[in-house]
Amino acid sequence: MGKNEISYKAGLGASQALGHLEDLVRKLKAGSVCLQVGGEHVSLTLDSGAPLELSLSASQKKGKNRLSLELSWKDLQRGEGAVPAMVISSEPPAPEPSPAPAAPAREPAAPKAAKPAAAPKTAAPKTKRAASPKRAAAKKSTRKKAASAKTK
Repeated sequence: MGKNEISYKAGLGASQALGHLEDLVRKLKAGSVCLQVGGEHVSLTLDSGAPLELSLSASQKKGKNRLSLELSWKDLQRGEGAVPAMVISSEPPAPEPSPAPAAPAREPAAPKAAKPAAAPKTAAPKTKRAASPKRAAAKKSTRKKAASAKTK
């Protein structure tokens, strides 16, 4: 399924903005909401068993107040989110019958003849080449120059 997205931002009076929020809550409680902006729309459904993730943040800075609200959830597939039945009683449940005994195990087959082991390979040990004295001195002098440049 592709991404379907709408964004809406407008300067509204408090009563109009709060009216939109109330409409949104009412539609989500009913289980579906369709947002339309211009010719675009996004329809969302909310299963009553879906776990919601709620994110709220509030801030106040130099006379500007901000309240951010985000709700998210995943569409449930058939059978997901189903709550198992609960039974309340004064007695523990009867034990479940044990499974039928398993068929007797078969005798293992005769082992196959093993192949003769191959002779171990011997390789010459790897050695590192030592750096030439000139290279080592060049590296040290470069480090000293870089260190002295940082301290200035």
